[in-house]
Amino acid sequence: MSGAQTKLMILNAARDVFMVKGYDGARMQEIADRAGINKAMLHYYFHTKYELFQEVFYHIMDLFFPVILKTLEETISIREKISIIVDSYMNFFKQYSFIPAFIMREMTHQPHWFTQYLKSHGVNPPEIIKNLEEDQLSEMDAKDIEHLIVNILSLCIFPIAASPVLKEMIFENSDIDWKRFIDERKQVIKEVIYNAYKL
Repeated sequence: MSGAQTKLMILNAARDVFMVKGYDGARMQEIADRAGINKAMLHYYFHTKYELFQEVFYHIMDLFFPVILKTLEETISIREKISIIVDSYMNFFKQYSFIPAFIMREMTHQPHWFTQYLKSHGVNPPEIIKNLEEDQLSEMDAKDIEHLIVNILSLCIFPIAASPVLKEMIFENSDIDWKRFIDERKQVIKEVIYNAYKL
């Protein structure tokens, strides 16, 4: 087996473990066992759990960000853009539920690497705001658009990041009720945004 194949096998195993256990609960030994290699081999490719998680995170985000960037560039109405973005965020976070909590934690402790990722993938928030202000939302100023973007992110991310508490307190740990809530949440978020900004 080539080094590239071994690395991919490790990343797939790590993704599966992180999805179930989250960053804090995952153990390198468990990832090695799932990949079918010994721990020394795992550490040959990835020296730390953090380094491994970053690579898994970048790979997952590479599946997601192109959709958002393409949507922002399309010549469609702002309502249509919001609808696609909200659906994309919620579907993505539902599939990779460990990502929001990690993002929130790391943006506090080490915001630079996430910022670097965004910039390296062509995500330039000031430019996005400027384009929306000029091309899509001429009746809204930059401050309104700043709040619009943050509101969409907050409404999408918080329920997933707080899911362990919400599932226990409100849904008595019922996965069926939780999945129903998240699916309903998509339309609720859209209506909140549409009404707040009269779109």
